[in-house]
Amino acid sequence: MKQRIAVVLDWDHTCSPMYMEGPIFTHYGIPERAFWEEVHRRAHEDTKYLNTRVFVEHEYLNYLVECACNGTMKDLDNPRLTEIGCKIPTFPGLDTIIKKLDELGAEVHIVTSGIRAMLLEHPSIKPIVQDKNIQGAEFLDYTWETGLDGKPQRVPQGHIVSVAKTLLPSDKVRVLEEIAKGCAEFFYDACVPLPPDQYLIPYKNMIYVGDGVSDVYAFEQVRKYGGFAVGVYANAKGFKQMEIIRKDGFLDILGMADYREEATVGSWIINKVLAIKARIATEEVEIEDKRIAEVRTHAPEYLHPWSK
Repeated sequence: MKQRIAVVLDWDHTCSPMYMEGPIFTHYGIPERAFWEEVHRRAHEDTKYLNTRVFVEHEYLNYLVECACNGTMKDLDNPRLTEIGCKIPTFPGLDTIIKKLDELGAEVHIVTSGIRAMLLEHPSIKPIVQDKNIQGAEFLDYTWETGLDGKPQRVPQGHIVSVAKTLLPSDKVRVLEEIAKGCAEFFYDACVPLPPDQYLIPYKNMIYVGDGVSDVYAFEQVRKYGGFAVGVYANAKGFKQMEIIRKDGFLDILGMADYREEATVGSWIINKVLAIKARIATEEVEIEDKRIAEVRTHAPEYLHPWSK
């Protein structure tokens, strides 16, 4: 099986200079700061009440469902999220580097704690990034009811009604395992014991790009098994955080979130993919030479009448 290459991108502040939920607040005229302050307040209070950590990555999804159900965010269903998501701005060169990576034969994956539906038709990544290669939080905008035939059926509610999936920072490790093992293509769980030489995309052929503490699990996982970690920042505050992460040994390179080919990060990613491709080509030649040599050692010796 021919080796494949993957570039895995976080989204918020990695691909975009803002949290992807920003356009939702603009659409409904809701103060973004007030929303996030309430989310953090709830997470703090719920953590105290339950005496176990409640994650902001889950709390904000619950609050969005509440706003949709009480009419504050009227008609906020998955198609509306996809429509609003097209307005999310991106960093310079994102669309061009995705096209270039595709030309080089590298897969592009998005792994985010944000809302997956908002990226499904984003113009900077479509149509190159396949839907199955986008991982994030999910909502249900329907309920289940029993039909006249006695069979369960989906009943659209016109707005999101529940959280179907949350993606925490630690979940990114599981997603990376799914990418490496090809779980989406072969329909098995990330926990399946698979020898590294049978991975669909070995970690040594993987580059992960992220912007902060929430990506440390992923940085560590990729580099532990021979892959590469790229840290990006957009401002002085972001640089300060990422410089600490770099000093702690989690990164191969740190640079501005600029993916144009003449920029440091954009150039580094493209050249690293080219280097991986060259290494794969060399390995394939070595594997074929080894195979032929093994065949020859098992070939019977042809004896001529004059052989001694």
